[in-house]
Amino acid sequence: MTPQERLPLHFNTLSRAVDFTKIADAKAAPLLAGHTAIVGVIATRAVALADIVRDSNAESFAVCAVALCYIVLTLISAILAGRVFIPISPKIKKSLIYFEEISSYEYEKFRIASQELDWNKAESELLDQIYRVSRVASKKMFRVRWAYYTAGPATVLWATLLVWSSL
Repeated sequence: MTPQERLPLHFNTLSRAVDFTKIADAKAAPLLAGHTAIVGVIATRAVALADIVRDSNAESFAVCAVALCYIVLTLISAILAGRVFIPISPKIKKSLIYFEEISSYEYEKFRIASQELDWNKAESELLDQIYRVSRVASKKMFRVRWAYYTAGPATVLWATLLVWSSL
């Protein structure tokens, strides 16, 4: 295959990688919103939980242990989900494809470099971009996956605290 024949395949690959970054963003946002709502609900029960903790018995120890585990897991989950939105794209070199690096060019130099771009150089630039976006997508998906893995047990602990505060 020639570079001209491979470029459409590369653009499709880049498009899929970009889509995965969007999917990770879309999954992280409701998780953060859910954590906020759940923390709000548990805050309304803080007085009832504090009454249980005042008694020095096994139940107060259990409530403290569950609350601590809930806080730790929720913080881990929220930090992982929040990190999905923090840019993590490394700067490698001047690129004629990546928007952030394009903006670092003076217009005239960008125009000339773009017009002098041959098929092999275009393919190389596109492959660099595919690699970089794929790494970003992979990191984002890893973070959102582990944010959900830690949110599950945190939600169970939250429900346990909710029941305790209602007794």
